[in-house]
Amino acid sequence: SRRLSVARSHSLAGDAETLSATVEEIAATSNELSEITSETAARSDDGVAAAEDAQDTLHAAADIAATTESAVTRLVERTESIREIVEFIDEVAHRTDLLAVNASIEAARADTNTAGFEVVASEVKPLAEETHESAGEIESLIGDIDAETHAVADDVEGLTEHIERAAET
Repeated sequence: SRRLSVARSHSLAGDAETLSATVEEIAATSNELSEITSETAARSDDGVAAAEDAQDTLHAAADIAATTESAVTRLVERTESIREIVEFIDEVAHRTDLLAVNASIEAARADTNTAGFEVVASEVKPLAEETHESAGEIESLIGDIDAETHAVADDVEGLTEHIERAAET
């Protein structure tokens, strides 16, 4: 019986050692899980911070795009104002040309003492033609600027929409 007791003691001691080793393995595994959980939480925090930074950047870009869109709209409006001024200048040039023609006719109908009137009429006509040509060139440039401004406005509007959609996600 004493042998049985010694055998049981050895068996219990072996079981205790096995249990102790198992508890140590569980503790080590638990420590590893704790470290992995901490690393995962830190990475998750980093991911959240990066997402918040990206969202802030998108909001800032949306603000810039909206400001640019407003500026382009103002440019379109100013281009239209310039176009109206050029149309007025063109009309003045046309009327000046008509006045030069009328002055030439009147000078031809008048007597020879109106030679100065004829000289003025001959000078006004080329001036009116040059003014008309310059107004046409300005109108052409305004047309080009207007087309490019509208293209930029459309691009900025599309960009703004994309940025706003990205910022919402």
